[in-house]
Amino acid sequence: MNKEDDTIRLKIFGEEFTVKSKADETYLQDVAHYVDQHMREISQSMPVSQPSLRVAVLAAMNISDEVFALRKQIDETKSVVDEKATKLNNLIEAALEEHTVE
Repeated sequence: MNKEDDTIRLKIFGEEFTVKSKADETYLQDVAHYVDQHMREISQSMPVSQPSLRVAVLAAMNISDEVFALRKQIDETKSVVDEKATKLNNLIEAALEEHTVE
């Protein structure tokens, strides 16, 4: 079977979904479990039962918040690494200049 034709059954918040994907089934199951877990946590934290769509949107908001926070952290780390790489490069160039002058 061609990998493009793979269909995978996922269960999220009591609903079954069949998806077509090139991604590894274990990976997709992990993603579905992560979404399911978020939805269940949100549902349990609410005082009254809410429609699945509302729970899904709130879960999407929480997961998006995580993504945005991680992107910010990555950008900050990249900035620090770039700054340190520039300083290191400048030190190497200065050392090479000193060495070639002698």
